[in-house]
Amino acid sequence: MATTISSSTTYTLGAGEDNLTLQGTGNINGSGNTGNNQIIGNAGANVLNGLGGNDWLDGGAGNDVLYLDGNDFAEGGEGADTYWVSGSYNLTIDDGSTGVDTVKASVSFFQGDSGRSDVTEYSFSSGGIERIELQGSANLDAAGGFTAETLIGNSGNNLLAGNGGADSLYGGDGNDTLYADNSLFAMQDTLRDTLDGGNGNDTLYANGSDFLLGGYGDDVFVLTGGNNFVGDYGGVDTVISDESISLDPANKVGTSLVSAQIENLQLSGSLNIDGYGNNQNNTLTGNSGNNLLDGGSGVDSLNGGDGNDVLRVGSLQTGATLTGGAGIDEFRFASNAAGNHTVGTAAITITDFTQGQDWINLSHAGLNTLTTLNVQAGDTLASLLAQASNQATAAQPQALSQFTLNGDTYVVLDTSTSSSFASTDLAFKLNGAKTLTLADFGLAAPSSPTTGGSGNDVLHVTATPSNGIDYQQGATLTGNGGNDTFWIDAGYRGDHATGSNTLVISDFTHGVDTIRLSIASGLYLPGQINTLAVQAGDTLSTLMARASHQTSTYTMPALSQFVWGGETYLVLDSTADPSWVGSNLAIKLAGAPTLTLADFSFA
Repeated sequence: MATTISSSTTYTLGAGEDNLTLQGTGNINGSGNTGNNQIIGNAGANVLNGLGGNDWLDGGAGNDVLYLDGNDFAEGGEGADTYWVSGSYNLTIDDGSTGVDTVKASVSFFQGDSGRSDVTEYSFSSGGIERIELQGSANLDAAGGFTAETLIGNSGNNLLAGNGGADSLYGGDGNDTLYADNSLFAMQDTLRDTLDGGNGNDTLYANGSDFLLGGYGDDVFVLTGGNNFVGDYGGVDTVISDESISLDPANKVGTSLVSAQIENLQLSGSLNIDGYGNNQNNTLTGNSGNNLLDGGSGVDSLNGGDGNDVLRVGSLQTGATLTGGAGIDEFRFASNAAGNHTVGTAAITITDFTQGQDWINLSHAGLNTLTTLNVQAGDTLASLLAQASNQATAAQPQALSQFTLNGDTYVVLDTSTSSSFASTDLAFKLNGAKTLTLADFGLAAPSSPTTGGSGNDVLHVTATPSNGIDYQQGATLTGNGGNDTFWIDAGYRGDHATGSNTLVISDFTHGVDTIRLSIASGLYLPGQINTLAVQAGDTLSTLMARASHQTSTYTMPALSQFVWGGETYLVLDSTADPSWVGSNLAIKLAGAPTLTLADFSFA
């Protein structure tokens, strides 16, 4: 038969005594023995310790402290209670009070089944815990419940997961990993969580609309959508994002805001998204989609990765290393970009330019010649740059030159008649010896403006009449052999429903040729191709009208295709206007090729 002791003073159960009930309202304490005890507190502030065994601790009213070291049931009662946990057991906590209750754990502490043997797993019969604090310096982990909680790491390397509710997570010292929700166990929310990595090299995962602060150290912020804020105190930090984003808070792109202290950006996933740097020395890395990367100012490293990417060098760039990666890549220089390899901080290098595939966009009108300089004995990089910067004349105010030195090719754009290298001149290096042609700059016109030869041609359709052809009145482009690029400028229009303004590509080959579409500045790149089904009663006019009503925003053009009369029609809907407008584009492709995003590049 169980023995119950009632005491109005601090009491420890002796051998053979099973249960303890504290009496009165005084702040007294109760302890068990090695058996399975039931200890009930009074209305005061009690310290209850079951010691060994599987115990039942009930704090009652008051701000109580309960020590748990077995498969215990703990009920704090009213007040702000504290649970000390020191072993890997299964706990049940019943705390329906309105106070802020705290667990102080010297072991990993998870709600529910963690699948781990080194974790104290707890469940609730009612109520919840508002605060979990990891103790000591061991590498411990903690996961919260479904309510708003505060999780605090120790000086070790911690994994903290908020689970449901609007949680606050603080990593403290150590290299910590913080999850806004408990996505490790598929428990997620979209509430606003606060994650602070503290000291150390931390990794913070956002979900929803979260506030992330890296603290000191080299931190990583992983964003999966949502209206997040990312800030940091120091170190070299990286944002990983699955949507378009900017590291410059003054140039916000997408839904998340990033403070100017972040150095690096890595795009994740496979969507066509863009990344922008700030005035730090940034490293921007693309994903497997088609990306636009712009480092902003500073000395930046841009790596497009897979996909057909645009790597852009702006007017404030003081140096850059550009790597296109796989795909058909564009290396785009602003019209006022400048670089000089005789000054180390202004050096711009393209590491992997592939002729016949990649191209260099200098954003300068009127360039129609490329001069190759002869390198002579005694020439140096400085002397060759000086020679290349003395090519422009009053009659030809812009001159493009190239030379090869020490196994690498240098390109110089001379934009002034000064006899020396001017601040507006541009020089950049291509790793490896190459003999560039105007086609590598998208400037070469084939023998006919609309017909290519057997090589890799660029057929460029402009928004204004050129080469004696008004493309707005219609044209047929034929690439013939090779890997050809059909480049249609922004502002070009086409509407096959009227018949008077048509653009036709006669021999496009899926997986071989490329359609390059110029997208107006400030717009997102299309992330997919919509394939429209032809329905009973459809005409070319109704299909064109439907394709021109695929986007509801003025910042995200929509790309659609449909097959009509054995031909594929491609439509770029550039506005939210529900009808066909002048800025929309339609192209007919002879035959019925099925297009994918891999068939496109965007400028």
